[in-house]
Amino acid sequence: MSGSKRKTDRSAFECAVDILAHRDHSTAELTRKLRQRKYDTAEISVTLTKLTDLHYLDDRRFARLLVKDRVVIRRRGFHDARSRLLKAGVDRELAEEVIEEYRETVNEREVAWEVALRRWKQIHDEDPRRKRDKVGRHLAGRGFSIDSIRSILDALMEHNFEEDT
Repeated sequence: MSGSKRKTDRSAFECAVDILAHRDHSTAELTRKLRQRKYDTAEISVTLTKLTDLHYLDDRRFARLLVKDRVVIRRRGFHDARSRLLKAGVDRELAEEVIEEYRETVNEREVAWEVALRRWKQIHDEDPRRKRDKVGRHLAGRGFSIDSIRSILDALMEHNFEEDT
């Protein structure tokens, strides 16, 4: 054991299984959580190997679930999903592979269009340029690509959608 004493007598494996029972984690996230609980490096390594062998820990599955949650369910862009994957410690190459899988079935521009229309209708500003700017910031904050944002803002301004749309 390294550093100060653990607060529990549970093994790293038991602790990790409890953590994974709540939601999937990336290997990096789980490693960080076990380190925070003062398990030593060797025990963490053995635990991660065992969890991977048992298919309890799988970075590809974690990445797919995260992208599905961010893009399909929460209606956010691929930039947002990529950022979350990298923050969770998923390998950049794996993150890109999983995002490409979803690009084949999810049209980010269509998702952004739905989000933009909903936001456009919520803004009660008379000036369409200010509405456009607010919608653009909203889409950027949700992780949509700049190309999608530009084309959607152009379409919104061209059609100048009214409240009853």
